[in-house]
Amino acid sequence: MAQSNTTRTVGLALEGGGYRGMYTAGVLDVWMEHGLTCDHMVGVSAGAAFGFNFKSRQIGRAIRYNKAYCADKRYAGVASWLRTGDMFNADFAYHEVPIERDPIDLETYRACPMRFTCVCTDIETGKAVYHDLPY
Repeated sequence: MAQSNTTRTVGLALEGGGYRGMYTAGVLDVWMEHGLTCDHMVGVSAGAAFGFNFKSRQIGRAIRYNKAYCADKRYAGVASWLRTGDMFNADFAYHEVPIERDPIDLETYRACPMRFTCVCTDIETGKAVYHDLPY
């Protein structure tokens, strides 16, 4: 039987859903423990946030910082939702925690050849917008 010369690309889509994404974070940890990866990962909302941990190969990071800050009003809660329309406080959850309190390993992230795309919604059109996140 002749072998095929075609190459395969392995893709991974990570859903959003806030804390529901913790299941995905756990699956990604198991993938990392077993040395599994993919060629292109696409994430939306929590999937995009937890995808950073996968690309930077930081096993356990998502559960660690969510457990550490889940009861912290600066991280998430009704007050943030009422004030901003977002359950998570963007400044604290997306800037202070990943940069200062539990840093992303940017060196490993940048060295990883996997393509990583974040999906957002265009507020004017309601259509999906795709952003590659090389660093």
